[in-house]
Amino acid sequence: MLVSTTLFVFLAIFQPISCWGSFGHRTVAYLAQKHFTAGTHRFVDRLLENDQGFDISDASLWADGRVKRDNPRTRQWHWIDAKDKPPTHCEVNYQRDCEDNGTPECIISAITNMTRVLSKPSNEYRKEALMFLIHFLGDIHQPLHTENASRGGTQLDVRFDNRNEDLHGVWDSDILHKYRHLPSSIGQNKPKEREEARKWADELYQSKEDKNMQLCKKGPECYDIKKPQKCALLWASEANCRICTHVLKPKVKWLENNDLGGEYYEDAVPVVVDLVRKSGLRLGAWLNALAAIQPSEEDLVVQDPEVDGEL
Repeated sequence: MLVSTTLFVFLAIFQPISCWGSFGHRTVAYLAQKHFTAGTHRFVDRLLENDQGFDISDASLWADGRVKRDNPRTRQWHWIDAKDKPPTHCEVNYQRDCEDNGTPECIISAITNMTRVLSKPSNEYRKEALMFLIHFLGDIHQPLHTENASRGGTQLDVRFDNRNEDLHGVWDSDILHKYRHLPSSIGQNKPKEREEARKWADELYQSKEDKNMQLCKKGPECYDIKKPQKCALLWASEANCRICTHVLKPKVKWLENNDLGGEYYEDAVPVVVDLVRKSGLRLGAWLNALAAIQPSEEDLVVQDPEVDGEL
């Protein structure tokens, strides 16, 4: 399915990377689903039209597929390039970091736009907006999707367990795959990847939050769908803080000269687990809030003026 040109025109009045890899995105989607109310399950299922084996985890990957290839403009909706000075200073500034020729174009504006689309029951592009939103709530929690340095780590060549990689790829997939004992080829086996993602989502749902991960907390949880820019900025700022505390803390030369599959990996695992957990929790709460403002099933029934009763 392709995003229509009309949707781009609609979104324009507002303002080649895959975050967490497909396994991470599926986990976030399944974890969010565990936080859904009954009404949210109906809301999401109605929009996604779940059939022929397509589920919410498949929807979480949609924005990284043909959408990017066929509509290059959507690429920059997946990140915000914080022009800060890591590892000594990390900060996301919306006005400074989210502009393209004077128009907001970044993950924060994208989350804002998709939330607005989903807030309007009559909008015909709500299915696309939902799938974008499911994906973007994963992306915004990956620290290197909030950083400009080395093009979000894609231009920083490193090694992980004796394999050549770029730093972005390490945080996208390598850390997750090693932590969950998964082969790097897991994405080529859809049933197995779904199974493993569901399993980890179950574990995350039942586990307790690591209180040691409060260092980068930027304030109380933000679930106000009337202020999506404020909430998305808080989430991006929290992830960006991890650039200084973990991702680039050892500095570029150390990262280039050391295998990141050892001490660096051990230090990063709790951060990755925490951010995936938060991503699923926040996505679930965000969609619960959107579902709560939708009209009831009775309100959606079309009345025929020539017939006494419902169609």
